Amino acid sequence: MGFISAIFSVFSKPNSSNTSDEFPKYPDGYEEALEEAANKTLDLVSGLSRSQKNEIVFYLTEIPNGYKKDIYKLRDTCYNKIKDAEWTWEEWTFWQKICLEKNLTTDGMRTFCLPAPEVPNLEKLRRVTPNSYISKLSIDQINSLAKTWPASPSFKTKRSAAEYLSNNLELFHSITDPAIIEKWKHRRVNLDPTPEHIFHLMWNTITDRAQNICDRKNGDTGAIDWSLAKDDPENDVNQDYKLYRLSKSKQLKDSVPWKDKIMPNIPGLFFEY
Repeated sequence: MGFISAIFSVFSKPNSSNTSDEFPKYPDGYEEALEEAANKTLDLVSGLSRSQKNEIVFYLTEIPNGYKKDIYKLRDTCYNKIKDAEWTWEEWTFWQKICLEKNLTTDGMRTFCLPAPEVPNLEKLRRVTPNSYISKLSIDQINSLAKTWPASPSFKTKRSAAEYLSNNLELFHSITDPAIIEKWKHRRVNLDPTPEHIFHLMWNTITDRAQNICDRKNGDTGAIDWSLAKDDPENDVNQDYKLYRLSKSKQLKDSVPWKDKIMPNIPGLFFEY
């Protein structure tokens, strides 16, 4: 995980605006490394023309050239150039299926784009009871609503209406769940795998790969250090570790899209030397 990735993780709000004092010095050769990482990553993208890919490379290589004050604006301006295209990132398609099957995600996925839309846990979110629901309504309102309930009688008291719904929870949930789902859809954190979120993850992966290219040129080619995962089994990095091991397994090592030694070899993978 490179320092650019760390920056994106810390300043995770799309409208974040940062001063250059908050950024470390870019390593020598970083612009060239960005170009190399971008081109190699975009080779695994279909649906974009060569000129569109070149535009992405251009915006990425602008990171070290005075655009430090708002890396989000640079990324989002770049995305707007290709937002109407129908494109596929082979690495994402490959790992999305595996992550869903194994119930694992990388650090970058947890920050930018989850493998699949989270579904609301209705059992957990159902806080309204038949009694509390009925208590807020008048008898006239209850009976008006009851006309839309299959085979429902009319009610003389709120208590009888609450008892009826308590004995017909499937009906009650069909009444209250739509409001729960609608509220969930407008939650603050939403990392569904939209094209824009996938692009954010790809951008993040490219910047990490560029950092790794620089590290390798400076002689940092040692073994990856997974002590953070091994020392704390509850740490989320364990998911990255499991996915990395899976990528090197006999089952997958010949089929993974990213064949290069440059890390990360999985979109958004956290790793340390």
